[in-house]
Amino acid sequence: FGQGFTSLFSDLAPALGSLHAAKVLHSMLLENVLRAPMTMFDTTPVGRILSRFSKDVESVDQKMPQVINDCIWCAFEVLA
Repeated sequence: FGQGFTSLFSDLAPALGSLHAAKVLHSMLLENVLRAPMTMFDTTPVGRILSRFSKDVESVDQKMPQVINDCIWCAFEVLA
């Protein structure tokens, strides 16, 4: 029973954490872009702004779950 619970927790926690982090990051990015001065939009191409959104959110979606999973795995190994 304990092994099943820890296995579920070690898979579920990174997924939920990554989802929450991506939502927070996206909303913060959007808020900052919307509050930017108009001169930023004159000098920065729209493609670069969109690329920044996608790269940052992608890194959170791809790298964070693995890092969190590795940390949880190490913690369970220490406790075992």
